[in-house]
Parts: sequence; C-alpha cells; structure tokens
Amino acid sequence: MLTPVLFRNLSAAPLILSLQAASFAVVLGGMVLDNVFLWPDVGLKQDSWAVFRKAGCVLTAHSIWHIAALVAGVLNVVAREVAFAEV
Repeated sequence: MLTPVLFRNLSAAPLILSLQAASFAVVLGGMVLDNVFLWPDVGLKQDSWAVFRKAGCVLTAHSIWHIAALVAGVLNVVAREVAFAEV
C-alpha cells in the first residue's frame, strides 16, 4: 500500500524498492538452503571444503543462513538510509 506513496515522494524509489526486494531474496535463499536443501549439511564430511580446521569451525547450512540474514539486514539499512537522505 505504501509503494505508490514511495514513488510519488522519493526520486530514489526504484533503488529503495530494489534493495528491499534483494534483501528479501537473500534471506529467502538462505532459508531455502537451511530448511529445504540442507546444503552443505547433507554431504558434510571430515575432508569437506566446509570444514575449516585452522579456524576450528564448520560451515553448516544454518551458519550460511546467518550470513544471508546479515547481508539482508545490511541491504535493509542501506535502503532506509537512502530514503532518509531524501527526506
């Protein structure tokens, strides 16, 4: 309901809407990897690329979701800051 108002009042509306859509797509992709494909958890082995022995950690589907959520949050903040810069 606010999209027409956004386009009427802000010249950067396409950029703001694109950043919001990209944020949604990134977090949705992370959720699909975590809950549907379970990648890389299904094929995780001791010698897998997802095992970082020197760092002492393993890259799991849920940790990839956390990275995606962080990226999505940054995209949302950038979109909001662009909107605030025009007001």
